[in-house]
Amino acid sequence: MSKVIILRGNSGSGKSTVAKELARTIKHKTVVIEQDYYRVHMFFPLGESRKEVREIMLQNVLYCLKHDYDILWVSIFHKHAADDYLKGFFENHHPQDNYIFNFQTSFAETIRRHQTRPQKNDFGVKDMKEWYKPIELLGYDFEYTIPESNNLAKTVKYIRDISGI
Repeated sequence: MSKVIILRGNSGSGKSTVAKELARTIKHKTVVIEQDYYRVHMFFPLGESRKEVREIMLQNVLYCLKHDYDILWVSIFHKHAADDYLKGFFENHHPQDNYIFNFQTSFAETIRRHQTRPQKNDFGVKDMKEWYKPIELLGYDFEYTIPESNNLAKTVKYIRDISGI
């Protein structure tokens, strides 16, 4: 069965960087499904179609699972929005081989990391402050925490060791 690895955390926490590095090192067929790609590059005007973004992401995840891809699913997945969405996914579509990695990154660290990103000029500290919320655990037994002290190599190794990818 394919594996679903969810990388969740605030903007600038390192989710996308980790997903790209993981994808580069995985031998099995793998796809990165990144919420920001849909939100920023597919739907206009920006910020107007959260429901549609969630629906098309889910359809893409289901298609890839049907074709035996491992999924690296990258999104903020704040608790209030993720509870029913992910619960329904796990119950109805993929009951096993799921892994959630929560990036526990302080606001100061997300700002520092943001300054190293290609999109650093697309939005700034004021925007990120508005979006930032502590990442609450969702309560699954397949949920793990990535501390901000981890570097890229340590985070990738940790995810690979736990998920077996």
